[in-house]
Amino acid sequence: MKTYFRQAWSLVRQQRLFSTVYVIGTGLALTATMVLAMVFYIKMAPVYPEIHRDRMLTVQYAAVKVEGGAGRSSIGEIFVREYLYPLQTAEMVCAATNYGSWRVRIPTEATDDALELSAKRTDVNFWRVFGFRFLSGRPYTEEELRSEQKVVVIAQSAARRLFGDEEAVGRDVSISDGRTAENYRVVGVVADVSYVTPDSYAQIWLPNPKLYAVAPGTGNIRFNDIFGSCKVYLVAPSVAQMDEVIAEVNEVMQKINTSPPAEGEQRFELDLSGDLLPYWKSELKSTFHESNTHVLFSSFSWSEILKVLIPLLMAMLLVPALNMAGMVSSTMEDRLAEFGVRKVFGASRRRLMMQILAENLLLTLIGGIIGLLLSYAIMYFGIDWVLTLFNQTGVLAPEGAVTFYTADMLFNPFVFIIALFICLVLNYASAAIPAHMALRKDIVYSINKKR
Repeated sequence: MKTYFRQAWSLVRQQRLFSTVYVIGTGLALTATMVLAMVFYIKMAPVYPEIHRDRMLTVQYAAVKVEGGAGRSSIGEIFVREYLYPLQTAEMVCAATNYGSWRVRIPTEATDDALELSAKRTDVNFWRVFGFRFLSGRPYTEEELRSEQKVVVIAQSAARRLFGDEEAVGRDVSISDGRTAENYRVVGVVADVSYVTPDSYAQIWLPNPKLYAVAPGTGNIRFNDIFGSCKVYLVAPSVAQMDEVIAEVNEVMQKINTSPPAEGEQRFELDLSGDLLPYWKSELKSTFHESNTHVLFSSFSWSEILKVLIPLLMAMLLVPALNMAGMVSSTMEDRLAEFGVRKVFGASRRRLMMQILAENLLLTLIGGIIGLLLSYAIMYFGIDWVLTLFNQTGVLAPEGAVTFYTADMLFNPFVFIIALFICLVLNYASAAIPAHMALRKDIVYSINKKR
């Protein structure tokens, strides 16, 4: 192999145009594939602080059929606390509201201007489901929510902007939502969360007392109690037990649908099955389902996903492989005389094939290194838009959002395995077939090719 690679390097220096084009083609193919792999790794893999994604289920929308029509909306606090909190098969259940867009204003001590921050309302289980790193203080407690105390947790960067180098825990802040302003006490400061993890992202987290209020004595659930602004996260004890959680939720829905309606209410049918999905499936559905925005009761469908992914992968891998295979084939024709002479002196077809693959592997590895570096550069400099490439909405990060990558998002075994696999596939696909066809030529034909 050492001899093969020494010969390969000599050929690279002799065939500079071919080598340059081959390396660029490999590098661009790997760049596109690596960006795709890293985007979906960040979207679906367990990363800080969304560390339970691998065994997490999410549900945000309830589909409701009533006489004369149907509807679909985010689920509400009453429904969450009465029907989802009591689930026995789920290890943890939490709810968060104002998903992704709510902003509040806080006057600062240093200037007359107010600081505008992204905010999220949560329950106490939110801090168990998501693995935030507390730098000081603690999360708010159930007792504080039940007694409707005004307490908040803020991100490190927000605390620094509000209080400078002073300790934030125990300080009061006045929070305005544009209509009213209320004083809150800071009970905890957490390490900053990146906007690339939108389910946990905020700069300030406030409790949602509605999730702990005493439910009205309505007997059966009322139609209006279903709707609200919650997104719910259910963590199963293990990946294998996720189906048990789904089955229990379906039993709850069946019980609701077969119970008589509350007094004065019309009968309705409630369905969560189209939206109650493992976290990774939920991300794939929201990314690739064209029907997700306008069909009320669409379910997860691999056909919807594959009809987008297959052409995408073919464009990124198959087309470059075919182009490079054509280039290799032309160089094989030029080297037929070399192969014929080596066959005369006893070189086996296997030995010649190994040399050709080693030559192309060297070029592929060079292109792979360039492609890997280029993919990291795109992820770093395009952080504000690259994660929206495959979204139906294509919404960019809001102004003032804290956006960054953690080391485990980019530098992980999965990414490097993908890179190695792509290098090997491109090498074999582009070199093996042309080499096999060239080496099948008769020795006499090969020697006399250039005469």
